[in-house]
Amino acid sequence: MNSVLAEFFGMNSDPIRTVNSDLGKIHTLIVSFFTSVYIAKWKAFFPEKELRYAPSLRSRVICCASVEVLQAYLVWRQFECHLNNQYDTCLWYLIKSGKPEKEAEEMLKGSHKQVKNELLYQCFNINYKKDIPEIFRQGTCALKTEVEDIVKYKDDGCPVKRPRRKTEFRFSEVHEFEKPNDAQALNLMNSCVTGVLEEFKDIIFAYGVSDEYSFVLKKESQLYGRQARLEQVRNLKYLASSFPVLSVKPEFFFSVSQLTGAVHHRRRHAPTIDRARCRTAGHPKPVAGNCLTRPHASSFSSARDLHAPPLFGRRRTSAARFASSSFCPEIVSAVVSFFSSLYTMKWNEFFPHKELKYPPYFDGRAVCYPSCEILLDYLAWRQVDCHINNQYNTCFWMLVKSGKSKSEAQNYLKGTQTQEKNELLDQLSGIINYYNTLPPMFRQGSSETKIVDNGEGSAGKSRKIVVVKHCNIIETSFWEAHSDILNEKRNGFTFLSCSTSG
Repeated sequence: MNSVLAEFFGMNSDPIRTVNSDLGKIHTLIVSFFTSVYIAKWKAFFPEKELRYAPSLRSRVICCASVEVLQAYLVWRQFECHLNNQYDTCLWYLIKSGKPEKEAEEMLKGSHKQVKNELLYQCFNINYKKDIPEIFRQGTCALKTEVEDIVKYKDDGCPVKRPRRKTEFRFSEVHEFEKPNDAQALNLMNSCVTGVLEEFKDIIFAYGVSDEYSFVLKKESQLYGRQARLEQVRNLKYLASSFPVLSVKPEFFFSVSQLTGAVHHRRRHAPTIDRARCRTAGHPKPVAGNCLTRPHASSFSSARDLHAPPLFGRRRTSAARFASSSFCPEIVSAVVSFFSSLYTMKWNEFFPHKELKYPPYFDGRAVCYPSCEILLDYLAWRQVDCHINNQYNTCFWMLVKSGKSKSEAQNYLKGTQTQEKNELLDQLSGIINYYNTLPPMFRQGSSETKIVDNGEGSAGKSRKIVVVKHCNIIETSFWEAHSDILNEKRNGFTFLSCSTSG
């Protein structure tokens, strides 16, 4: 019994899953999809009301050890629904009758159920059980049943039924994104990230490649009581001074049937970055030996999955895994939910002539990196991977557009190195150094940070604004120019050159 029940009450979501499930991924997928659907359905329920800002929902996971515990939890949830609704009903009827809110709260303070029922009946002629709809008193249960379709009839007229199968689709294909890179789709992602950095003040930096963005929180972040919760656990105090990194990645680029059971091919260990060999004015070059053969990818590259960043693939201690799953669920879900809101709401701004055909949803993870060195190694790896993926995808789609099939293009590129791909691009395009003529956003990804605006704000004070750059973040010059990102006040970042080559 993998998926037991997902119960939503008010603006909180409590997906209940067994311990063996990938809980971190499940709850972010649910809250992300729930957010997208909420926005998509807003006009259907509030046709005369504008959705004025992007909502952000938080979620958490509760593991129930047995069916009895699960049933007890659900009974408690429904009982809480009744108590809260009864109190709110009394409170707002008292306020509507002319009483100040504080006076109404004092009247209800410490009152029992029977007292509230009598108050509603005597003062407002309301029978709580009969006059208040069940959806308010008892909440809502959503049950999932198998739907069968009649595929044919037997000779005797009896119908032959089969379970309805899930439809496989890819978001980029359904919405006809340009390949290998769709500038508008990438700009939409960047715009959403800008909104996230403006909303969550503790996020100090973000780096995005294709369909995945990583957000860096400052190590002293108090968001949702992170520090207090970390300090409560023995042997995890060192994580209170670490840099939490959240990664948001759209899950809608995989087929629906793969969402619950697919095994994504990811390397367990991230490659080591040799910074001296990666630094270049045009783009970060991959370290020799790290450029593996890539399968073809859609507009947003799923080929990157073969190179798992430390966020997803590096082996971590049990303490780090526990911290990632236990101390950041509300942070991750809130960021993923807000990102989903922005993506859905901003779609028409970037694709005014394309209908959003179904709600997107995103996956989010969190990892605590204990030092600047490790954090910067991770970000450098992300940018190296950006180059590897983009170079491969550019070659792949140029071969496809030249007349080769996808399998032929994939076989043609198998085992090729960076120089060979560059020569192929020059030959196919007829332009010397064609790869370096591509927009920096495709080759280097997007970096977003906050800078101080010297212009006067509304109160006559300077304010921080979010700036999007497409630059080389492997170079020490970037971090020296933006030392405030990691709150490092030392003279230069000399430790960046200490990494060993792979």
